[in-house]
Amino acid sequence: MELQNYTRAMEIFRHASSMDPGNSYIYYKIGRRYLQLKNYKLAIERFSQAVELEPDFADAYYRWGVCLENLGRKEEALVKFKKTVDILPNHYDGLIKLNKYKTNKNEKK
Repeated sequence: MELQNYTRAMEIFRHASSMDPGNSYIYYKIGRRYLQLKNYKLAIERFSQAVELEPDFADAYYRWGVCLENLGRKEEALVKFKKTVDILPNHYDGLIKLNKYKTNKNEKK
């Protein structure tokens, strides 16, 4: 049932993106679905499209970072988390990720 819901949601978002290709939020939502399905590469493509259309889209940068982190690309993920907090200094999840990286870095010293 859940996979059917994801599949239907993807169909709706794809249709919406064809009707309004300049809408960054649609690409973000498609990216979120791919992220939930653990298809990180396709999710990154959509988050990239979202920030291309809306360069200050903090949540898209954050989710992009989550995808990179899941792919083991920690340094690239850190860049996206920093960008998230640069755009939105009180972005709770972004601050948590940055603190995690800072803590990990200090523990390795």
